[in-house]
Amino acid sequence: MLKFLFLFLVSFPALACLGVNVDGKVAVDGQTWKINQTFTFGREQSVRMGPYILSMILSHSKTDFRVKYKLEEKKENRLVTVARGEETEIDLNSPRDIMAKGLEGQPNSIITLTLRDI
Repeated sequence: MLKFLFLFLVSFPALACLGVNVDGKVAVDGQTWKINQTFTFGREQSVRMGPYILSMILSHSKTDFRVKYKLEEKKENRLVTVARGEETEIDLNSPRDIMAKGLEGQPNSIITLTLRDI
């Protein structure tokens, strides 16, 4: 029983650093949506905003964070990729604007992210 309690107390704080809370907004073609969601590092997670779906994978090194993103639009029965890319050197608790240039024939978008430690 003592071993279980020790293991629980040691491993629980380690689980707390597996992700970050993402606050921000996404602006596409004159429309804006807010984001407030917890993301787990190394796992692709998606947020639906009207006809758009923002998928992101967050990773981190010792000092900064990296975001891989893909913005898609649902048109009829298919998904059309609007923008995709990767942004590095994102700091905690400071807003970061990502100017996502649209693929050919797609609108540009602005993704504003603030990463907050859980």
